[in-house]
Order: sequence, then structure tokens, then C-alpha cells
Amino acid sequence: MNHRSILGFLVLIVALQTVSLAQKAAVPAVPEPVLVTISKETTRITEPLNANGYPDFREALNLAAKRKITTETNGAILVLKTVGLRQKYPELNDAQKQELYLRLGIDPLPAEDKYLINSDDYIDALPESDLPEPNDKERQIENSFEREHEIRLRVNHEFGRCCERPWKAADFPRVAKWLKAQDPVLARLDRLRDYPRAYLPIVVGTHTGNLFGAEQPLAHEIRKVVSELNIRAMHALGNGDNAAAIADFERMLILHKYVQQNSHNMVGDLIAIGIHNMMHPLFNQLLMLESLRSEQTEQLAELLKKHSHAPRSMLETIDRYERLYMLDIICQAAEFGIDGKPDKPQLLSKRQQFDYDLMLNQLNGCYDRLLAAARIENRVARLQAIEKLNDEVDETKKKSENKANELLAVLTKAGRSKLFADRLQGLMLPAIDAALDAEHKDGTRRELWLLAIALRKYHVKHGKYPAQLNQLVPQFIAAVPNDQLTNEPFTYRSNGNGMLLYSVGRDRVDHQGYDGDLPDDWADDIAIFTEDHRPQAPIPAKTPKE
Repeated sequence: MNHRSILGFLVLIVALQTVSLAQKAAVPAVPEPVLVTISKETTRITEPLNANGYPDFREALNLAAKRKITTETNGAILVLKTVGLRQKYPELNDAQKQELYLRLGIDPLPAEDKYLINSDDYIDALPESDLPEPNDKERQIENSFEREHEIRLRVNHEFGRCCERPWKAADFPRVAKWLKAQDPVLARLDRLRDYPRAYLPIVVGTHTGNLFGAEQPLAHEIRKVVSELNIRAMHALGNGDNAAAIADFERMLILHKYVQQNSHNMVGDLIAIGIHNMMHPLFNQLLMLESLRSEQTEQLAELLKKHSHAPRSMLETIDRYERLYMLDIICQAAEFGIDGKPDKPQLLSKRQQFDYDLMLNQLNGCYDRLLAAARIENRVARLQAIEKLNDEVDETKKKSENKANELLAVLTKAGRSKLFADRLQGLMLPAIDAALDAEHKDGTRRELWLLAIALRKYHVKHGKYPAQLNQLVPQFIAAVPNDQLTNEPFTYRSNGNGMLLYSVGRDRVDHQGYDGDLPDDWADDIAIFTEDHRPQAPIPAKTPKE
């Protein structure tokens, strides 16, 4: 074969290879199989699915929260334009910020705009010249950094005091200076009544990140905003402006509702409960003011009726949303591998070494058992059932961490899969008993608010408080409710002119309505009271000398 023939042959080979490659490129790639069963029994949600065919749990929660809320009707945007995106917790990266703006449907906020400087940041940034002089105890601290920390902590207590009782600028000049500077920014929230609903997006910064790494930044910010509105409302009361304080109370109710409606896990529910807890002193002060007019009492009753509804139960949150966090981890493992990531997925052959349906069924079953235990009405029996399940889960996790058991487990597909599920449920099963206690405490507080309004209406009509709660029935309430924490009647005392109404709280120990630190313990009673019946720290009983 001559040189020309050889050259022609090589050209032909290259041409055929090019055609072959082009034909291969034209054939669509075969998609990888989805390694989980998409069903109500396994994944719980069946849509939407991502590009690889796996459930998009985060998108499902965002769609459920957004519903028919539009950019024009979303109260979250008003909140965001008040606080900005400069918060320390959670600290958002650029991708998360971009996603938040995208989901809200707005352009990025200008960095130079004036946003709320919350009280914590204000205290941290106070120059030394604006700090109070050290007291005798602080002068004894040799380390200058520690001494300054204690002084700033004392300033923080000043702000805390202004959250609890009416105050005037002359009493707390540093707080007054901060409030005056923030008033123009807080005034943006005066329009909250025009936005009865809000959509608080869940963001992770990528479209493939799982729920475990997700953030709902505006929920955390709303909690702090409520605290600042509380300070402003207490200042209004200190200056005799009941109307302004009631207006801020309504804004706090609306913000609470934002968090409550967008909660997708126990953390969100606890943030909502924490907001109610912060509002309690203001409600007490408003309702027990001698200067509160009867129409303002009716206004408070209407605000509660309009904005404060019974929340979704904690058990429903765990059942419908909290368990999705665990299921999402399994589905992500199926999609990318146990040790894989969206940008570096493991080989399909390695992923196929696990039975993901086995994991999903095991974890769903564990949640079902936990919820069944939590629904037992008798508290003692409920706690025993939950403790028994927790002990079983802990024991299973310990066995899975035993090296000999681990070596045996990894020999089979079912063994490897169960090993992973055992460890995961041991790490992530929620502390449901504490969550239920928090929920019952919040329900008790709601009952106290409604009882207190009935007591106030009785006082308006009769010029005094009733001697017993059953005197409110049937004109002011249909029936006297029991304390949700004890299923016993609330404690009530009155001398006609004033009154004290309280629950013994989560610890179920009667501290005479006191909520605060004790010499050797703490008290968590929940009380509504007039000033002449303000609860005091109980004096500890003296131990008799031997």
C-alpha cells in the first residue's frame, strides 16, 4: 500500500470514528434508576420531584407555606425591608441570600439602607464612653475584657427590664437613646395590619441541598423584632399612651402568626411559643391598667379573636414535617451516595449496595411508634412510653456502634442499610416530651389570657373582681377551663380591688405565681395579676437545726 493509500485509509478511519461519536452523542443518556419507592408509605410526599426523580422535600414545604401569597401581599417582605440581611444568626452566605430574594420575588436590598439595629447589636457596639461606670463588684475584676463584659451584661439587663414593665426615658436613658434612633425604622412595621399573611422561605443556597442544612432566617429575625416592639410598647405605657401600646401588641400578634403559619419543624413551633412568652408581660400590663377604658378591653378581646388562633399541634408538626428531615437524608443518600455530595455523587454501583426502602420504612415506623406514645392522654403513662422507646433507640444505636456488630452488618445489603438507619434514628429522633410540655405551657397561657379578659369585663361591669372564677359563667365565659399542664383548676385570688390568676407551670410546683430565679432553683409559674398582687419570690423554708 503506497503513502497515498495509507493516508486515505487513516482519513476514512477518523471520519468513521467522528460519525460514530456523533451518533453516540445523539443517543440520549439513559437516566439512572430512582433507588427509593416514591409513595405515601415511604417518602410521604410524592411531588414535586427533582430532575433526578427524587422527592424535593424543601420545595414541597415552600410550596405549602406560600400557597396563594404573592409578592404584593407578602408581609415577610415588609419585615425584610425593616431588618435587612445583616443578621448574625443564622449568618447567610451569598447563595442563600440570592435564593431568598429569588423566592420572595424581589431585587436585592441595598446594603447602605438604614435597617433596624437590634438591641443586642446596639449593646455590643456601644463605645466605652457610653457604658455606665463600673460598680463595686465590677471594679474588683482585674481583667479589663471581663470587666467590660460584665458592664455590657448590666446594660443588657436594662433592656430586659424594659421588656417586662412600663418605663420612661429618664429611668433608662441608654434604652431611650436606642429607641429614638430605631423609631423611624420600626415605623415601617406600622403597616403590618395590611399584610395579614406572610411567606417565610426555607433556603439552603443550592437547589440540591437537603433540609438538614436549611435555614428560615426571617423566623429568627421576627422573634427579635417582637422583643423590640415590646420595649417600644412598654415605653408607650410608661408615658400613658395605651393606644400606641395596643397597636404594637397587634403587630406582635401578626408577627407571631407569620412564624406560626410558616413553621415546618419543632424549632419553628418553639420560636412561635417563645414569641407568645415575650408578649405575656405586655398583655398583663395592658389588661390590668386602671386607665384602660372598657372599649380598649373589647379591642384587646377582638385582637385575640382575630389574630391569635390555636396553633397546629406539635404532634402534627412532627408527623407531617419533622419526619421529612430524616426521610430527606435517606433520599439524598440514595441520589448521591451515603458519603456522596451533589457535586461529587458516588458511583451507582456503590449506591445500589444499600436498601433505601428498608431505611425509610424503619424510620417511618419509629416515628409512628413515637407519635403513638405521645398521644397517650395520661401524662405518666405517656412519659413512660416515650422513655421506653427512647431507651430502645439508644440501645439499638449502641449496638450499631459495636465494632463486632458493625463488621457483621456490612456483609449484607440489609445489614448495611439497617446499620445506617439505626444510627440515624439515634441521632435525630426529637425530644418530644419537652416539646409537648412547651406546647401545653403555651396553651395554658392562651387560656389565662382569655380568662383575664373575662375578669376585666366583670370588673368593668361590677367595679370589682369576682371572689371566684365560676362567677364569670355564663355571662363572660361559657365554662372555667382547667390548667392544661395539670388538668386542675387555675389558682385565683382576689380582694375585690385586685387579683392574681396563675398556673403552676411546667414543673408543676406551686411558687405562688412567681416566674424567675430562686436561691437554689427556678420557678416557671405563669401569672396574670394586678400590681397589688404582683407575685414575689417565695421565701425558702428554714431547715430546722438538729
